[in-house]
Formats: sequence, structure tokens, C-alpha cells
Amino acid sequence: MTEYFSAAQPVDAPADRVWNILADLGNREFVKGFCRAVHVTGSGFGAVRTFALLDEAGGGSVSERIEQFDPESRCYGYRVFDIGPLPFADYVGSFRIAAAGPKRCVVIYHATFLPVGDAPVSLAQEMVRRNFDFVVMRLREMSSK
Repeated sequence: MTEYFSAAQPVDAPADRVWNILADLGNREFVKGFCRAVHVTGSGFGAVRTFALLDEAGGGSVSERIEQFDPESRCYGYRVFDIGPLPFADYVGSFRIAAAGPKRCVVIYHATFLPVGDAPVSLAQEMVRRNFDFVVMRLREMSSK
């Protein structure tokens, strides 16, 4: 059965600043602590991004294709086409940065996925939540510089 995850968190920085960090798909500084490396082929819509995961995150790699990329709306969507060691398949996610005044914004995330085999739904949900929390933490850190 398809599972759903949605979350929104505030960031005390202008929306455009936060978007510029998030939209830099190959930003190695952004993914520090999440993976060993990130490699991007192409840019914007159609780009392919591959993460070399840390051992604590399961090792191996995960690849996604950017299926939507709209700088004007500050949003992008992606589909994971190589799940590597992850316990879910058919993973589709999207980020949007919504302005909340001139000096604040909200990071909005939606994802759908299928747990693989007998992987507990709670494990998959927790992994998605931790990934979102990591993204928000890094956006907060990097946008405050």
C-alpha cells in the first residue's frame, strides 16, 4: 500500500536565500553528514542526482531524477529510480519554499512511497522524517551564514 508523508517547518531566512541553497542540487556542503558524496548529471528538470550514502545510512548509493523544477515557484520534485539499500520503492518527493514575510519562510515536503517486502511502515516513515529533519537543519544552518 502506498504510504504518504508531509511536513512543513519554518526557517528564519528569506525564501529566495533558502531556495538557492536547496536548488543547488550538487552542493556537497549541504549533504555533509548525510552522504559521502553527491554527483549530478544535468541541471534543473531532468537532472540525475546520485548520493553515495554513509555506512550509517545503509551504504551504497541512491539515485533520483528531477521531474519538476520551478525556480519562480521555488519548488522541485523528484523520483528515486535506484533505491539502493532503502526499505522503500516508488519514492516520489517534492520540496517547496513558501515565503512567510520578507525574512522568514516555510519548507514544505511531500513524499509517497511503498515499503519493500515486509519492511515495517514505521521504519520507512521514520527514515523519511529523519531525512526531512536533516534537510531543514542544514537549510537553517546554511541560510544563517
